[in-house]
Amino acid sequence: MSSLAAPDAWADTVRRLRGEDWMRTTQHTWGYDAETGIEVQVDAASWPVDFRIAEIPAEARTWSGLTEAVRRAISAATIAQLAENTEARGLTPEREQRARDALAGRYRLTAPRIPRRGPIRRPDVPVAGPTASAATRHRHRIEGSSRAGELRVEANSIYGMTRIVGDDEFLATCAPDLLRYALREAFADAGHAAGGV
Repeated sequence: MSSLAAPDAWADTVRRLRGEDWMRTTQHTWGYDAETGIEVQVDAASWPVDFRIAEIPAEARTWSGLTEAVRRAISAATIAQLAENTEARGLTPEREQRARDALAGRYRLTAPRIPRRGPIRRPDVPVAGPTASAATRHRHRIEGSSRAGELRVEANSIYGMTRIVGDDEFLATCAPDLLRYALREAFADAGHAAGGV
């Protein structure tokens, strides 16, 4: 594993949330943002580990524009990864036949029934048992900074990257290679912070 890859704890968190069968392949996958040309390589847990930036267009010279470009590239990589994993998982012969029958109209998909529950009411008496402290409730928040502090990545362990922020002058004037390295450092820092999740 590269020193810039998110720690195994991040992948373990994804497996706990989505199930053991979720990641059949652990290959890194590239995603491309067609609007800016920014490419992002993600690991098996869809965490960014590398970037390719040939040039930085004007729309990626703002923090919101850069965040959206990176988000689109991560999404493209994640979709490619999901397709690879789906193909690797395959279908049992029974599920394959069910899919053929559904496509041919011989089988109808129905949603499972969910029993109705009564309204939720606030208890009248104190409730015993553990409660979540503010630190526990917010520990899914993850931040990482580049070495020089020119940019910071904010993420959470459920939804991934939420935004990229930093020094406006840096983003307005930096060369593509410098932005690439700053992004790699910030995501690596945030990925290592996720090890404590």
